[in-house]
Amino acid sequence: MTLELLQEYNANKPFILQMQKLKQQLADAEEKIREGKEELEKVKLWNKLEEQHTWKISVDELNNASIGLTWP
Repeated sequence: MTLELLQEYNANKPFILQMQKLKQQLADAEEKIREGKEELEKVKLWNKLEEQHTWKISVDELNNASIGLTWP
């Protein structure tokens, strides 16, 4: 290694360190996005399951039941 190469490396060292820092920030952001997508999929699944297990009653059925429950 020559003195010129060493000087060039030392001159570029802050840039190299900054690049490593930015790469880590990018990796962290990508992980956070992946976790967010997983959480969104879980919420969508639970909402779909809840919707499937919710009883659906028409207004006519409610009215008929209401009439049937009234006391003479």
